[in-house]
Amino acid sequence: MFQNLLKKLKKLTKRRGRGYGSGKGGHTVGFGQKGQKVRGKGEVRPYFEGGNTPFHRRIPKYRGRGFKGLDRWVSVNIKWLAERITEPDVVVDIPFLKQLGVRIPQGKKVRIYGKAELKVPFEVKGIYLTQGARESIENAKKD
Repeated sequence: MFQNLLKKLKKLTKRRGRGYGSGKGGHTVGFGQKGQKVRGKGEVRPYFEGGNTPFHRRIPKYRGRGFKGLDRWVSVNIKWLAERITEPDVVVDIPFLKQLGVRIPQGKKVRIYGKAELKVPFEVKGIYLTQGARESIENAKKD
């Protein structure tokens, strides 16, 4: 009894091209008329565009020296940072930025950029500062 139930549960696929008794028989047996998909295995390899120049050869290439460094920085705006720092004399470093929710992938450097008037002075350790960000932090320490 259980075997009969399993046979009913399993959906049988029709075998194409094996005669009229297969349930999908006849002249073209579900493959359509002529063409590549009718003959042999009927497979077209992925990303094949029918003889056109492939996509990976059509797109422009990076040329010259140093293009590998395009995305080596994770940039943090000083205005965004100033909104989240409320206590004075906070040390801003990579663990602190991760605590704030900044995603820093492995092997990437962090930099703080931009200009802003800071209400609360803070200290930065182990992070690159642009000239504008450095001036903003120095001005906040003077006040």
